Amino acid sequence: MLGLDEIIKELKDKTKFSRKQIYERIKKKHEELSGLVSMEGAGHLVARDLGVNLVFTNKRELEHKRYSSRNEAHQP
Repeated sequence: MLGLDEIIKELKDKTKFSRKQIYERIKKKHEELSGLVSMEGAGHLVARDLGVNLVFTNKRELEHKRYSSRNEAHQP
């Protein structure tokens, strides 16, 4: 799962909003849900509201990590 900083970075890269604006939206969503979800969960909800698919981003990151660890294992 993506951490809060990664979620904010992805949203900043894929929207017109600043880092501060995105954080404020996530914080507001977290408060609206009375803390029933984590800040990361609220970030995913904000991403969905903005039409950004973070699941794809997370899969891409996992594939990169797997590829990197396989290459490191084969190096002398």
